[in-house]
Amino acid sequence: MKFFLALAVVLVLFIAIASVTVYAIAATFDNTKIVIGQALFNIEVAADPITQAKGLSWRESMPEDQGMLFVWRQSGIRYFWMNGMQFPLDFVWINDFKVVDIDENVPHPAISGETMRLNSPEPVDMVLELNAGQIAEQGIKVGDDATYFRFAASN
Repeated sequence: MKFFLALAVVLVLFIAIASVTVYAIAATFDNTKIVIGQALFNIEVAADPITQAKGLSWRESMPEDQGMLFVWRQSGIRYFWMNGMQFPLDFVWINDFKVVDIDENVPHPAISGETMRLNSPEPVDMVLELNAGQIAEQGIKVGDDATYFRFAASN
């Protein structure tokens, strides 16, 4: 009986610590910007599985100077789909703060007639989604450095 009680306590502590960790990661990236090459974007960070699964789905638009940055603790092959997207996107695949690949002008389902699926060509630890055309307009290319900054929220 003591074993099961101890196991239950450990499980509850693990869940509590994991929840706080996910919240801390998400909260850490409030008011964040990313610089890729010479381009600066305001970013919304998706650092937890729920936010990553939803992504930009069901939004009607996104400001031109904004993007969504998906962040993982470890590099891996990442899979994306355009389910529920209302506007086309550019994808910037990043590993160790370097752009390793790009996908431009990925259509949303209403344009293409199908839900597009993409995956990183190699392991990545970050993916930046931008409005379609931003990669070309900003001159972003493979090999560019990617640096993000968090600023303290003003009161």
